[in-house]
Amino acid sequence: MRPPFIVTTPIRNEAWILEKFLGTTSLWADHILILDSGCNDQSLEICQRFPKVKVLPFQSHYPTSEYHRRHDLFYAAREIHSQAIVFTLDADEILSAEILDQSTQNQLVDTLHAPGSSLSLPWIMLWKNALEYRTEPNGVWSDRRKRCVYWDDAKADYPFEGFLHFPPVPRQFHDRTTPFNLPLLHYQFSAWKRTQIKQIHWRILEWEKGPQSLLNSIRINLLYAIARETWDEQTSPIPQKWILNYEHHGLILSNSFDDSFPWFIEEILLHLAKYKKESLSLLDIWDLPWEIYRQKLAPSNPLLHPLNFQDPRSNLQKTYHHLIHLCSYFGSTLALRIYRFYSPL
Repeated sequence: MRPPFIVTTPIRNEAWILEKFLGTTSLWADHILILDSGCNDQSLEICQRFPKVKVLPFQSHYPTSEYHRRHDLFYAAREIHSQAIVFTLDADEILSAEILDQSTQNQLVDTLHAPGSSLSLPWIMLWKNALEYRTEPNGVWSDRRKRCVYWDDAKADYPFEGFLHFPPVPRQFHDRTTPFNLPLLHYQFSAWKRTQIKQIHWRILEWEKGPQSLLNSIRINLLYAIARETWDEQTSPIPQKWILNYEHHGLILSNSFDDSFPWFIEEILLHLAKYKKESLSLLDIWDLPWEIYRQKLAPSNPLLHPLNFQDPRSNLQKTYHHLIHLCSYFGSTLALRIYRFYSPL
């Protein structure tokens, strides 16, 4: 008998895709651990519809600490089974429907071989819709892999490495990582408008942690600029085998997931209200119509009444942001080629 399959996923207002994620995942996982990072949409109600789901309740430090979210999920999975096979997925990541085949599941276990090992999967970037993905050679968003599966050994811990952006699989399992050809479909960029707003939200959270300086703005802007990377994009239609078996179960993954007015907008506006907008002019966040959004939300939020969120940047700052896009593209492409040369997993 194979070890149980446990999925661990932190969420915050993921109603836009959560029903599809839980519906598909429930078809192959034995347990699904969802961590509430501060949901105020319909996400928690959606979770209640799925018997395999257990929700870890909200704690105040979750919204700004990926480390604490992943740490608590790691140990919650171990409480269910000390040597489970754990899939560390986000709500916008859905495994190819090939996982429903028993032979694929058996092969996955055989490839892991023993506790203390992990897998890297092809990380498929669906691009601007749910039926196409990035395929250009050596692109930033094509031909990528992601460590997101490990076989727990009941010994490893989850050390602190920073609050944001660190591997979801603990490093103790990295030395025994094997590539496995089971596509992980990433729906983030299929919801293009939503994603651009989400990335701006992350920029502001990084800025709040400081320091609020030109040097740090360069770091933040470069870090997130590749989320807009379309310089050399090439796309191909996704193979039907990635979604067909899900559709046989009534789970349609070919429709649009985009949301032109996601929950991030109000939170971003409240951040803009908290600071003088000029203090945020170094951040590359001003190509969206924040003043229009403010006018739409102001009747229901008095904090937004007396403000004006027109673009505060000087021409020099706009030029700086254009240069960031160029540097991000050329720098990330070069860095990615070097990384793939030395780390093929």
